[in-house]
Amino acid sequence: MEDIHSKIIWAENTFEKSGELILSNISELLRGLDECIERTYNCMEEVGILKECSECAERTGSCCGRGIENRYDRTVLLINLLMGVKIPSEREQDGCFFLGSKGCKLRAREVLCVNYLCDRICNNIEHEKIVELQNVAGEELDTLFALINEINRIVRSLDDGDK
Repeated sequence: MEDIHSKIIWAENTFEKSGELILSNISELLRGLDECIERTYNCMEEVGILKECSECAERTGSCCGRGIENRYDRTVLLINLLMGVKIPSEREQDGCFFLGSKGCKLRAREVLCVNYLCDRICNNIEHEKIVELQNVAGEELDTLFALINEINRIVRSLDDGDK
């Protein structure tokens, strides 16, 4: 299994080498993803999930534990670079590599990070609000998958051209 540092290096090298070309082909999808991420975040705030997570993290620590970063696909890291996010080069605290003092340092996140709802949230947030969030988050994930597929297609075509 590829470690997180190797994935970050791949994303940074690909961004440096082909970022402009990739951006020219995916700018509309990338804008759509950014809008979906914003809607998910706003919905999480409106239904009270951000408050629940913040209170819980202060008392018991974050669900974003060490090792979660290994679930990250290198293309998702590349998407973050394409969105102008600076990927950290070292772990800030004893949790996920991407966890900072104010939450996740990434804009585009893996499915697990977008979709995970712990028992505390499921018990403290009304079912209808959770369904609403899942619908909004589903749009984000659909857009993320489309973007990943398109970027992977572009990168493969670039790699084939190098052969």
